[in-house]
Amino acid sequence: RMHKDNDAYLEAAGQYYELSEIMEKEKQAMIANMLDVRESLERANKKRREMEEANIRLLEKSETDALTRLANRFRLNDYL
Repeated sequence: RMHKDNDAYLEAAGQYYELSEIMEKEKQAMIANMLDVRESLERANKKRREMEEANIRLLEKSETDALTRLANRFRLNDYL
């Protein structure tokens, strides 16, 4: 009886070890994936901020006379 219990214990311990290894690999892959997603979001947010700033500059250019730096008729139309 002791021999049979020992075999069952060794089998269960082996399965536990294998499953623990699989879970650890999955956890590491999940962490790597989360870091990739975070990096991607940070890049997207940076690009969005840059585009918003560029749009503001373009809007200012479109409403300002290049020579005099005064408001042009587009800005005056918005004002009126």
